[in-house]
Amino acid sequence: LTTFQEVRDVKIAFIAYHELFNGDTSPITTEIQKIKSEKLAEFIVIYAHWGDEYLQKIHPRPQKKAHAFIDAGADIVIGHHPHVVQPMEIYNDKYIFYSLGNFVFDQVLGKSVRTRLGLGLEFICENNCENKKINYTLFPLIADKNKTYNFAVELMKKENQEKFISWFKRISK
Repeated sequence: LTTFQEVRDVKIAFIAYHELFNGDTSPITTEIQKIKSEKLAEFIVIYAHWGDEYLQKIHPRPQKKAHAFIDAGADIVIGHHPHVVQPMEIYNDKYIFYSLGNFVFDQVLGKSVRTRLGLGLEFICENNCENKKINYTLFPLIADKNKTYNFAVELMKKENQEKFISWFKRISK
């Protein structure tokens, strides 16, 4: 599934990928190549549902797929599903975020505190994406019970943000 959005005069293609449909990457790599050859977008984002739940390291299966998407021409890959934050990798000068953790998934009684953690991600293309250079900002999040909503995703307390970002940088390549 591909959708297009124009943001600040830059046309962005968002391509959804779900590993459970036989794991074949060829429909996605073909879609990436079509978008590039027909100049349908200046920037291509892959949003992938993949990986093994609760595994906090990069699994070879999603890594191989992410590399194939980048090799085909994707500009950034953002993954989710494992319910935990996983490392980020730079491959061929492109960012791959394997899992940003949990957001709205009421799992606070689940597999320990690590399932309550997540990362918000903002990425900005320099020079209207002409050189494909990306800057990004991470927002450490925690899912917690609160008095108003019973369950909410909030920014981590300032004192924990630095520790969390430091940990994330340490586990990332």
